[in-house]
Amino acid sequence: MKKSSTFRPFRAIAVAAAIAISSSGALAQGRSADVDQPFPLGVGILAPVQFPNPEVGVFGFRLNLGYAQNAGMMGLDIGVFVNQVDNELFGLEISGMINSIGFSSGAFQIAGLANICYGDFYGAQLSGIANMAGGRLGGGQIGCFNNADEMSGLQIGLYNRAASSGSGFQIGVVNYAGSFRGVQIGLVNIIEDNRIPFLPIFNASF
Repeated sequence: MKKSSTFRPFRAIAVAAAIAISSSGALAQGRSADVDQPFPLGVGILAPVQFPNPEVGVFGFRLNLGYAQNAGMMGLDIGVFVNQVDNELFGLEISGMINSIGFSSGAFQIAGLANICYGDFYGAQLSGIANMAGGRLGGGQIGCFNNADEMSGLQIGLYNRAASSGSGFQIGVVNYAGSFRGVQIGLVNIIEDNRIPFLPIFNASF
């Protein structure tokens, strides 16, 4: 018997931390030929006024007093304004304004304004304004505006969007998905490929 896709988001959330740990080898090995040996500690004021330099990764702890940029990050990343990681990040990232990751990552991001991952993102994004996963989201997004190309998990906000496809739950004022297997709860609920694409209050597809 085929298992219902409704349970997929719960599996995605449950294994997000495991994915972050097991995938961290990609940061340590996959990029090692491109960047210098990583440091266990990073401190930034305003890039390139920082240590280590932007071409080097940090495996451990990074404190950013303004804007800091590094090739990769694994561990705890805390910043006052902007945390920038050019490649992958695995761990916990907290910023007063913006967290930005260039490649697919497994992490927990917390930001006052926005969390951005330009690749696939596995974990959770919590922000005051916007969360974005440029590829696939496996986990959850909570913010005013949440966006992912593909989503498996949970989105809670004023506007939630799974551009291509999604599975799980969308809870907000406006919920949109190109294709969706799960439940939408909001004033405006749109599933493009559903037999009835638009429904107020509640929409579902299985």
